[in-house]
Amino acid sequence: MKSEKEIGCWTTLSVKEILDSPWLKIAKESCRLPHGKIISDFYTIWQPDWVLILPKTRSGKWVLTKQYRHGTKAISLEFPAGIVDKGESPLEAAKRELEEEVSYLGSSFKFLGEFPMNPDRHRGKFYVFVVNDVEKGGNRTQDETENIVGIELSTEELETKIVALMQDDDITKRSGIYEYLLSGNEKHLNIRVFTDNEKRQVYELQKGICPHCVAEHREKTHYELEEMEADHITPWCEGGKTSVENCQMLCKEHNRRKSNL
Repeated sequence: MKSEKEIGCWTTLSVKEILDSPWLKIAKESCRLPHGKIISDFYTIWQPDWVLILPKTRSGKWVLTKQYRHGTKAISLEFPAGIVDKGESPLEAAKRELEEEVSYLGSSFKFLGEFPMNPDRHRGKFYVFVVNDVEKGGNRTQDETENIVGIELSTEELETKIVALMQDDDITKRSGIYEYLLSGNEKHLNIRVFTDNEKRQVYELQKGICPHCVAEHREKTHYELEEMEADHITPWCEGGKTSVENCQMLCKEHNRRKSNL
């Protein structure tokens, strides 16, 4: 087994700020790898540290939240979480977020650890706390961008959701199911993409016509196969399958525009 010295670390040669805001910072770095190769455009990301709370009631039910997440463009089932404010300790943030998001209070917070958000290129970290015997109470306050609903689920109910995901043929990375349940981010699941044969089959059925271009009465409605992209008619997060029956070929402009809705 290689030692840490044998694995080696990268050397940062230069840093150029691309974006500097209170909630997100992006930098372009030039780095030298241990074997000498230079990467001139490695992008790193910073966001404020945050806390993740795993609350459990006296009756043994987990307290979770449901809310819209614009990153995934879907309603997400998550444990309560939030940013650690300036001058605030992670424990103080955990207590505050539990009360603000779902109006629960707890007195016995156990710190489970500190973890990197994404060790590949993300400089932020998050802290995890578990708290037992939480009770309804306190003042619930939400930001104007939030519309959070608190729910209680037993371990058995959570396991049912996990089993359903485990049996979903479109999920190719089952090791990411727990991360998906915690974050709502589908990237952890590696949802199966349409195969080249499926794309061609749908392309031929549509005769190379983009239905969105037709709907907008555009002059150009026909495209070559390489000018189009496959799209789920019903999104996977809403129960849609990665199948020919649930596939449509769109011009690249409309598919990417739909992704940003």
